[in-house]
Amino acid sequence: MSIERFKRQLGLVYQERVEDVRVLVYGTNPIVPYLVMQLAFLGTGFSQGGIFVYSEEASVEKEHVRGQFLLKEEDIGRRYEEAIVSRISEAVPSAKAYVCDKLEPHRYDIVMMCPAVGEASKIDHNRVVYGYIGSSAAYIGSKPVEVVFEENIITPSLATAAASLMAQEMLRVLELIRPTEVEEVHITVNYRLRRPGIYEDVFRREQKPIFRALIGGERFRAFPEEVKEGGRALKDEVFFRVLIDPNSLLSRLIVDSIEIIEPIPAEYRRPKEQILVAPFMNAKIEEGTLVEEKVGLPKTLEVSKKLAFVGAGGVGCWALAALAVSPISGLDLVIVDMDDRVEMHNLNRQVLYGVEHIGRPKAIVAAEAVKQINPVIKCKGYCTEVREAVIIDFIEEEKQEEAEVFEEKFEEASLPELKIVDESYDMMSDLKESDYIVTSVDNLHTRYLLSIISELTGSVFINAGAERFLGNIDVIDHSRGCLVCWYGEDIKYDMQRISCTGELPILSIVTTVSLIGALQTLILLAHLTGIKMTLHSLYYSGKTNNISYCAREKCPFHRELPSHPQHLNLANYKIW
Repeated sequence: MSIERFKRQLGLVYQERVEDVRVLVYGTNPIVPYLVMQLAFLGTGFSQGGIFVYSEEASVEKEHVRGQFLLKEEDIGRRYEEAIVSRISEAVPSAKAYVCDKLEPHRYDIVMMCPAVGEASKIDHNRVVYGYIGSSAAYIGSKPVEVVFEENIITPSLATAAASLMAQEMLRVLELIRPTEVEEVHITVNYRLRRPGIYEDVFRREQKPIFRALIGGERFRAFPEEVKEGGRALKDEVFFRVLIDPNSLLSRLIVDSIEIIEPIPAEYRRPKEQILVAPFMNAKIEEGTLVEEKVGLPKTLEVSKKLAFVGAGGVGCWALAALAVSPISGLDLVIVDMDDRVEMHNLNRQVLYGVEHIGRPKAIVAAEAVKQINPVIKCKGYCTEVREAVIIDFIEEEKQEEAEVFEEKFEEASLPELKIVDESYDMMSDLKESDYIVTSVDNLHTRYLLSIISELTGSVFINAGAERFLGNIDVIDHSRGCLVCWYGEDIKYDMQRISCTGELPILSIVTTVSLIGALQTLILLAHLTGIKMTLHSLYYSGKTNNISYCAREKCPFHRELPSHPQHLNLANYKIW
C-alpha cells in the first residue's frame, strides 16, 4: 500500500479493508470507465482483492471512446474489458484490475451493474449496486430500472457523478467508512533503559549528543529524560521519549489499524434503494422506469465564451476533466491555482495529475492535461493567487482613496508570498473578461474576492467546495445578493487554507470531490446552453449518500436580501 498516496483518506475509511475488496464491474454503459477509475483511486483491491471487469463479449466502439478519457481511439475494436483493464493499469500502476472471463458472482464481495442497452440487467448476488444514465438524469440503486439513454452535452458529467455515487455506495454497503473520523494521530514511544553509568553518558557530556531510535526500519528523534525516585535522579536509568513522524510509514500503518469500537449507524450502511441525480428537477422512478421530462439538451455545443476556473485541486480537476471530454468547442479557458507543486497525496483524487507531474505547478499541468484531452479548447494556466491588491490596482485613479479603506482591512493579514507573482496582472485581466467564474479554491477570502469580481463584471459565479464526505455547490445570482449575503461577513477575512491547515492536510476522498466537480461542470454546461435552470444550491452528504437541492426555508436565494454595497467594501464602484 502506498501510504503517501492514500494519506488524505486514511482517517475516513478502513484502508486495509478497501484494499482487500473484490469488486465485479459488469457492463459497458458510459459509467464504467469513470467507475473503474474511482475504484482504483480509492485503492480498491490493491492488496488481497481486485477490480474485475466483465462484459458480454463486447468490443470497444466509437461511442465507448467518446465522452471519457480512459479509453483511447486506438482501443476501438479491442475486447472491451481488456481495454479497460489495460488503460487503468497505465493510469494507476498500483491498481489490481483483471479481465473476468467467467461470470461467477459468488467470488466477489459486491457487484456494480452498469448495463448498456441489450445487456443483462440482473445478477444473482446479495450485494448489487445498479447505475444508469438517461438524457438529463442518473439513477443509482439496489434494483434495475428501464432507462432511455440519449447522448448529449452533459453525458460525461452525468456519468462521472453516477460513478462517484456507485463507488461511495460500495464503501457504505461493505461498511468501509469510519463512523468517527480519525483527524490526526500523534504517536509517542517511551523507553526506560537501564545500564551502569547511562545517566553520565547521556546528561553529563560537554557536547550533548542527538539520540535517535530505529523502529521498524525508520529512524526517529529520541529525547532523554531523568528517571527519579524520591526526588533524586537514578544514575543507572534513563527515560527516552521517541516522537513518531506523522508522515512515516509506521505512523500511517498504526493510523490505518485504529478502529473506534462503536456501532455503525444503520443509515451509514443501509443500501440506498434509489439515488437520483436530477439537477433539472425533472426525473422520477415510475413503475420501474426512469421518467424524464425533456429539457432540450444539445448533442454538441459551440460557444464563444471565456471561463475562469480558480482552484485545480480535487473538485477543480474533476470539473475540468468533465468539461474537457464534453462535446463543446469555442471555449477560452483560464485555470488559476496558487499551489506550485503537485504532491504524491494529491494522486488519490486529483484526476489530471500523475506521478510524472509531482513537483510541477498544478495550474500549468492542469492546462496541459485539458488541452491533451480536448485540443480545440484554448487553455492557459496561472500559478498565482487572487489578491485584493491586484483588484485595487484596476480601480480608476480618482477612486483610489476610497479603495484604501478596503485595503486597510487586510493590512494585518499575512498572505504567503509566491515565487510567481508577475503573472497576477495578466491573470486579473483574464478574470475581468471571463463570462463565468467557476471556483473550488481552498479559502473563503479568495472566494469573497472572486465574488466581488463576478458581481462587478456581471459574470456568472459557480462556487463549490468539498471535504471529507461533504460537498456543496452554489450558483450565485447577483440580483439576489452576493457570497457575503449568503454566508456572512466573516468570510471576507477568513484566509485560512482549509486543505493545507496544520502538518497534515484536511481529510479528502475521490468520491466526494469527483461528484461535486462533475455536477459543477454539469451546471456550467446547462448555463452555456441557455436552458433555464432553477437549481442554485446543492448539498451532498456521503455517509448517507444523499444529494439535496435547495431547502427553500434555509436557502439565501429565497430570502429578501437588501442592497449590499458594504459587502463589496468598494461602494459598488465599477472597477472596469
